[in-house]
Amino acid sequence: MSDLAETYGNILKSMEASRLNGKDLLGFMEIKLQELKVKVDNIFNSYENERVCPNLKNGSNCGVLEQKVIDCSTCNHQTLLCVGGTNENKCDEMVAKCPMCVCIDGSCFHKKTKKKCNACPGYFNCLNEVLKCSTHQIEIHEGEDLAFECNFKFLGNIEEEIEYVYDKRHNFQIHPLKTGSKSNYAKPFATSQDSGHYTCTARSKESKFPFAREDFIVKVKSESGSRSMDVPDPAFAPKVANGGINEEDKEDPFEFTIMIVAMAATVIVISIFAIILIVYIKVKRAPNNTEENEFGNV
Repeated sequence: MSDLAETYGNILKSMEASRLNGKDLLGFMEIKLQELKVKVDNIFNSYENERVCPNLKNGSNCGVLEQKVIDCSTCNHQTLLCVGGTNENKCDEMVAKCPMCVCIDGSCFHKKTKKKCNACPGYFNCLNEVLKCSTHQIEIHEGEDLAFECNFKFLGNIEEEIEYVYDKRHNFQIHPLKTGSKSNYAKPFATSQDSGHYTCTARSKESKFPFAREDFIVKVKSESGSRSMDVPDPAFAPKVANGGINEEDKEDPFEFTIMIVAMAATVIVISIFAIILIVYIKVKRAPNNTEENEFGNV
């Protein structure tokens, strides 16, 4: 609108500067008003292109959106069905022709009338293909939180209330995890059993018709599992210096020398005492032997 106002102001300035009168002024005004009309058409066309089918713009080409828009040229309401996909298997054409029959838990009903219906042959295979927007790889360690986020920016253009459905898929079976208005989901303290294939589907809360889907491939890495439970982790083991001997537990070399000297001195003292004792005994017995000899000679 600011661009349009600037263009209109420039036209008025040019008309004043022309100083034309009569028919010349009318002719000049007609030319400038035609330029203004072209400018208005370009602005509204650009606005309409930006707001229509946001799931097919800004790098996106996925999902199924049903939009209610107003034609700016006629002011009439229109319903547009925007179907993403590569069109390699003609799936976008299939989904565009047969979007009204919604099947949940084996029961199919018309999206608007809620009456029972039969889906087009091959419709759900194609719907599964066009809904898929991206696949994310998630790698975490055991004990960490496993977090998901559905990031569909183009859903902001939908007037319907949206709910997000999280599930885990294994061996062609679907295990529901969570359904709610919040686009995120988290599982605390993940284990290796949480590895696998997860999906997040955004859908209409009222009709349950799906809009888009994201896939997540999760890998939960186990800790160094070969370590025994009885063996402490080296990272948490107490740090011991000097080859595993604490400073206070080391023997002082000087004290060790004193101990050796004391032991040697003890041995020497005992030896001297033994020698003295032996000499004393011999000396004590010597006079007795002399008396016995003299008595024998008599």
